[in-house]
Amino acid sequence: MDELRKISDPFLVVCEKIRSVHIILDAESESVDQLASEIKEKSEILSRKAWNAFQHQVLLNRLISSHVDVTTDVVGKLCADLKTSKSVPSYKILGHRFSDVEQLLSILHRDPISVARILDHVDRLQSVKPEEACNAIFSLVYSCGVYATDENILLKAVYELIHMQLSGTSNPRLVFRKGTSTSCRLYALFTDSLHSTKMYMTSAMHEAVMLVLCQPETFLDIDSSKTIIRFAPAQRAKIFGPDPNDPAYIEKLERQRSGIVKKLILLTNDFVKGICDSMVYFPQRLIWLVQKVHKLLTEGKGLSEKEAEIICTDLIVTNLICPAIIDPEKFGIISDIPISHITRFNLMQIAQIVQALALSDYETPSADLKFFVFQFEHHPMRKFVKNLLQIKLPLSLIDEENLDAFIDHQTSESSSCCKDFFVGTLYEINILAKIFDVERTKKQWKMPKSLEKAINRLPANFSPTAHSTTSPQTQSRDTAEKSGRLRNITQKMNFPFGSSKKNC
Repeated sequence: MDELRKISDPFLVVCEKIRSVHIILDAESESVDQLASEIKEKSEILSRKAWNAFQHQVLLNRLISSHVDVTTDVVGKLCADLKTSKSVPSYKILGHRFSDVEQLLSILHRDPISVARILDHVDRLQSVKPEEACNAIFSLVYSCGVYATDENILLKAVYELIHMQLSGTSNPRLVFRKGTSTSCRLYALFTDSLHSTKMYMTSAMHEAVMLVLCQPETFLDIDSSKTIIRFAPAQRAKIFGPDPNDPAYIEKLERQRSGIVKKLILLTNDFVKGICDSMVYFPQRLIWLVQKVHKLLTEGKGLSEKEAEIICTDLIVTNLICPAIIDPEKFGIISDIPISHITRFNLMQIAQIVQALALSDYETPSADLKFFVFQFEHHPMRKFVKNLLQIKLPLSLIDEENLDAFIDHQTSESSSCCKDFFVGTLYEINILAKIFDVERTKKQWKMPKSLEKAINRLPANFSPTAHSTTSPQTQSRDTAEKSGRLRNITQKMNFPFGSSKKNC
């Protein structure tokens, strides 16, 4: 009997250990499930806040550009509607079409090449505005670039779109110079959303912008002929004298102009010094993009090195660095510091000099800018883009196939950090539906079968189901004209919804 007990004791010990391990595993599994649930909840909150912040940015841009739907008398109401907008499950808005939209968004999220083809064709459509199409895809499909996986997929979409539009034109430089194409718009949205871009811009320009803000409120004109007209006639006579032909008048005017020129040179020097000194922080994704575009232009289009470098300079300096100089708040360079219209004008003048300096090795600057460019004759800013093209990147970014494999892995493997839902509005869904309605009839390119099937199941337009309700703020307006404008714009803000994504 004692021998039997001795034999069974080890088995009891093993069973007890297995039981203990099982209890620990159950506890850990429950803890992991709880953490996953919290991450999902926080991710949904983050996506909604990112969408809301992006819509505020769109409103601000339209207010600045004097958009017909966003005027000073209604913008406050629109912002209030955005803040009070509530999120509801998408099936309550889309009804039985919910699964069709879910499948379509999932396919688009996994297929950046198809997204690029769609946006390329939007430039030739009359029924859809390129700005609205890019905004809808950026916020709805890519969640405003708030997730790292979306950044990589968006990078691929931007490159493919640039590739298509550069390959399809006889004058590639116009694609970036005009700034109205879908490739420029998507590129701007992508760069604005990159956290690494904000880090670089802050490192490069914070001190320079603060120095401009500390200057007296004086217009710093590049054009010397505008110096005198900045003063009212009475003030002009008081400062310079009553007679423009008087030698004392001319001397005082020259002294005034000399002070403006010196300030512009000193302030511009701070900007270009920061831009070049902070190159180590320049986003690797953008370096990869500009190197790919350069390779496309030289090998694919057969352009010379000089022509390719001019276009790459437009891509980086004209479409990224100069807008950041003019609008530093947008990139987080400064915050909570108001910029007056005079300071904004001075920043524009500095941006013009920086742009002319970056292009000075390839083209002769205008007469007004030539003197300023000459002051930076041997400055490294002249070769800024050329230096970017020579930077060696990690192997994971050099090869496009590696990027494709990375994207495929991120979009196919289940991950707690992967986006598993979409946030958007009925208005944005209808923009996509309008685009696909045209694609269905024209069939300008061969779609993947999965995308074609998903598009064929979509209606031409989505209407809210009986379960949905309109925001009460849209029901009272001062005048009929204002009512029409507001109803049009607030429709874009009603019905924010979240759509579950099965295969993430």
